[in-house]
Amino acid sequence: MKNRFQKHKIGEIKAFLGKDTESEGKLTFTGTVQVDGLFTGEINSSGVLIIGQTAKINSQVRADVVIISGEMKGDLFIRERVEIKEPGRFYGNVETPCLVIEEGAVFEGFSKMSAPDKEDSPLGGGPVDTERPE
Repeated sequence: MKNRFQKHKIGEIKAFLGKDTESEGKLTFTGTVQVDGLFTGEINSSGVLIIGQTAKINSQVRADVVIISGEMKGDLFIRERVEIKEPGRFYGNVETPCLVIEEGAVFEGFSKMSAPDKEDSPLGGGPVDTERPE
């Protein structure tokens, strides 16, 4: 049984937006995509989004896994895992079952830990019930 908190296998990068690129709109993909440039808009994926050190993203993101090493502003609705690696900076809200923040990375915003099998979340995940039965 796979532990959902294990590191996700990144796999082959299927698309790459270099540091000198600027894009606006909607990005939809499967597999792994790395962004090192500027992107504004919406990102939907059933894969891995890598935000490189030179990237500046202003977006709402729905994906399986997001790895942030650059700057991201917006909202993350992530089914498996979010990693903010040094020198990454994230400003916004995140909903995910697993959030990892390296020493030296920046996170300013709100987080909501969710379970992917609940129905009241935008991802199909909702808050984990932490109340203990009496």
